[in-house]
Amino acid sequence: MITAVQARELLRKGILTVPEIETAAANRINEFDTILNAMAYVNDESRIEAYDTDFVLKNEPDAQSKKLLGIPIILKDSFLTTDMPTTAGREDFIGYHSYVAANIVELIEAQGGIIMGKATVPQNLADVQTFNYIHGITKNPWNLDLSAGGSSGGVAVAISMGYGHIGIGSDMAGSLRIPASFNGIASLKPTEGRISALGHMPPLWAEQHLLTMHEEFSSGLGYLFSCKFGSSVNGIVKELDDGYFDCLTVGPMARTVADLQLAMEALVTPRTEFGYNLPKFKPKSNHPNKIIFGITSNLPFIPTESRIINFMEEQLPNYFSDPLPFEVEIVEITFPEQLYERIRRLYNQFGKIYFDFSLQEYYSSNMHRKVTTPLREEREALIHEVDRLMCSVDA
Repeated sequence: MITAVQARELLRKGILTVPEIETAAANRINEFDTILNAMAYVNDESRIEAYDTDFVLKNEPDAQSKKLLGIPIILKDSFLTTDMPTTAGREDFIGYHSYVAANIVELIEAQGGIIMGKATVPQNLADVQTFNYIHGITKNPWNLDLSAGGSSGGVAVAISMGYGHIGIGSDMAGSLRIPASFNGIASLKPTEGRISALGHMPPLWAEQHLLTMHEEFSSGLGYLFSCKFGSSVNGIVKELDDGYFDCLTVGPMARTVADLQLAMEALVTPRTEFGYNLPKFKPKSNHPNKIIFGITSNLPFIPTESRIINFMEEQLPNYFSDPLPFEVEIVEITFPEQLYERIRRLYNQFGKIYFDFSLQEYYSSNMHRKVTTPLREEREALIHEVDRLMCSVDA
């Protein structure tokens, strides 16, 4: 149960080999998954890939520059793969193999990661628990009677149990954050577009879009590193097409925050399906001698748990070094009722669009964009309004 950061260091020093790390992960899958039911598919080639990667580690001088070299990775069963089926929890996609892999799968392989398999999801990824009619119920490892959360519930269970060191999930309305909290691990929902979502299903025509893209670029990595959009960090270009899925965010899951950081260093690319050249940034505090944390407790749709508020107010300063080099302050952020209602209305509109997308037939001729420009502009304006509301706090 060592971390990804620890495993990477032990591999570099020659204390562990890639096959030893892969074997430990595979053994945990074999031992526990008959009970927990978190794996949709297991990669039968992971052992061979581990020996190949170990050879690369020992014989290629630049191998150690690969961020994920030898690290066992768990994929959500929503990312297209050529060697394992992708079902998104749908019975009508049993046995579906894509001709092309999702961009993030190519990126993981380029960074030397060992994909151990794909984890379970609810049907169409459209629930906050993890059950489908293909694989049944995924159980919570801390209490088998409780939910694993969703929709990245299988990934969360797998990472919690040490089937892999880093998991790759996705999130539109809590699908990374809910299962992470249910299973005692960490997750990150990055800025939308920081990690490529091309090849994520839904949308069900993800493979068709990737094949079209590969006609222009030799691979998904070619698209991410050499596409024509985004000439500079100050001239971001929005080129939205049918391959882009509004509100869909891909992000990592791990047992430590340091492992999340390692995953982000490996998976963030210069360009994504937005057609953005995403600017690099460093967070800056407006209060050099103070960190201000904001709490929103007045949202009736998503109220903050009272125990979290109590922890923030009474115990949070104890979690920093003593004596503190800075002051910790907790403030209340009050959302105006009108702003909250706009957020909720827009949330429901994008949610309906998601369900319409996910229920369309794979070969439907009606694969055109359903998100109108005014709806996108309203969302953009709302984002900036919330940002202004939050500018007085650091977190």
